[in-house]
Amino acid sequence: MATEKQINYVLGLQEDLELVIELDEKYSKKKLEKMSYHEISPIIDILKDLFDENRSEIIDVKTDFIGMVHDARGY
Repeated sequence: MATEKQINYVLGLQEDLELVIELDEKYSKKKLEKMSYHEISPIIDILKDLFDENRSEIIDVKTDFIGMVHDARGY
């Protein structure tokens, strides 16, 4: 079975990637929990590659969001 760490990693990568691109397929926690280690490993590899390709855009979006929160709170 897939480990909790692997499942959370996939969910986190999906969340970050959705900030900048639309994913063809999104995996739910329930679906990931049913997967074996060998089924989830290729998904992790694909998502990591996508994340690496879009890293700067993801960082920009997160930085902009943090800036908006700081501005709203008056920091």
